[in-house]
Amino acid sequence: MTGSREASSYDYELPPERIRLVPPKRREESRLAVVPRRPEEDRPLLFRSVSDLPEILRPGDRLVVNDSRVVPARTRGRTSRGREVEILFLGPFGGGSPHKVRFLAKGLGQETRLALFSGRGELRMEGYDENQGCFSGEYRGEKPLDGELEAEGEMPLPPYIAKRRRAEASDRERYQTVYARV
Repeated sequence: MTGSREASSYDYELPPERIRLVPPKRREESRLAVVPRRPEEDRPLLFRSVSDLPEILRPGDRLVVNDSRVVPARTRGRTSRGREVEILFLGPFGGGSPHKVRFLAKGLGQETRLALFSGRGELRMEGYDENQGCFSGEYRGEKPLDGELEAEGEMPLPPYIAKRRRAEASDRERYQTVYARV
């Protein structure tokens, strides 16, 4: 790693056998990447367990804690011709109806409207934002979007996991950090 702020300075090799496809049964068995103390140190990342923290940490160390909450923001919609389209909402998720949204979509094609949540909601595409790299649109539904996503959405697994397995019900709890904000 270098002192650079370029995105490429964060690149590192992650062997496929180090990628856990399902979280461990006990959180203290979770894997932990230990970054060298100084960027100029020519040492590799260490892979340890969270239970090793007491022996890893020293006075003056900084511990970065992820308190973000993963929202089950992946869902599927249907075009007027019945074709399924995968949607990933980017947030914010609150608000009433109608509600302006940003989202990614696989298989959208020329469609401008999608039925969501068994017909209880509709997503209207307004355009594609080149700067943000996502679609913008409007959600209208019987219930607010955040409620529908909590009830029926899927956890958006990272691509390196999603290509090897589908989201499971247990992911809703296990892919949250213990520090996640509600």
